[in-house]
Amino acid sequence: MPSLTTLLLGTTPSASLDAAIEVFLFRCDAEGLSPATHRFYRQQLDTLRRFLTEHNLPTAPDAWTPDHLRAYLLHLRQEKRTPSGKPLSPFSIAAAYRAVSAFARWLHREGYTSHNAAQGLAAPRTPKPHIPGLSGPEIERLLAAPNARTDARYRDRVAITVLVDTGLRLSELLGITLADLNLREGTVRVWGKGRKQRVVGIGLRSRRALAHYLTIRGNPAGQPLLFLTQSGEALKPRHLQQRIAAYGKKAGLGRVHPHLLRRTFARHWLVNGGGIVHLKAALGHTTLAQSEYYASLLDADLLTAARSASPMDRL
Repeated sequence: MPSLTTLLLGTTPSASLDAAIEVFLFRCDAEGLSPATHRFYRQQLDTLRRFLTEHNLPTAPDAWTPDHLRAYLLHLRQEKRTPSGKPLSPFSIAAAYRAVSAFARWLHREGYTSHNAAQGLAAPRTPKPHIPGLSGPEIERLLAAPNARTDARYRDRVAITVLVDTGLRLSELLGITLADLNLREGTVRVWGKGRKQRVVGIGLRSRRALAHYLTIRGNPAGQPLLFLTQSGEALKPRHLQQRIAAYGKKAGLGRVHPHLLRRTFARHWLVNGGGIVHLKAALGHTTLAQSEYYASLLDADLLTAARSASPMDRL
């Protein structure tokens, strides 16, 4: 593979797929997209490249037609399997469609292809599920699971409290520094996708929990992050995710994960009368449609429930 400098200076509309993918990912990074988004596009586009190669289809992007991309999506639906041997879910196929469509649009916009091969390609249908989320009593059971007998378990309880109360992504929660937290004002500054900054309000119950957590957190030298391990190191997302899952199992709640807590926040926000526009700001969504989607999944009777500001304060 040539160097990135060579790719940027020498890539033309007849560039190879490998070269085009590298430049696309470089420009995604330059625009501030997250490492997780980079990995998503890398995985999806590598899968597309393998499919085209193995089926003797054109790998030069300018030779693609919509039917080539339809064949790829059909392959994912009918032949591709997960590591456990199960067919891909409709959501996985929809994710592949989004990645391929974004890549094809970019290729055309930047002049690497004479046409957008994804234009007119219909998005795969996905089921419209009832929005999952924990009820008030279930939240209390989850919070009781750590039992707070150790500093680490109390830290976990505080982390769960803040996740439910704010709807933060796990990466946003673990990226909070001491300087980002303002308990007096009841706010926290977070960095979302694309390094976009926003300020999120936190309820009284979360503020009290955080205030106590700060007394046991200590002050390890040179460690600005809020949530730490007992040895004073940064708490890893996977580690906290596993602990939350264990607490969910202990509480008899089945599979509990940070994104479920984010959806729990959204559900309680809407049920308690919170507005869509403010929900968009709280969740860090880039478009109103993403927040409206949450509202569309709620049962009509839930929309008439009592109003409140903080989901945690209503428990």
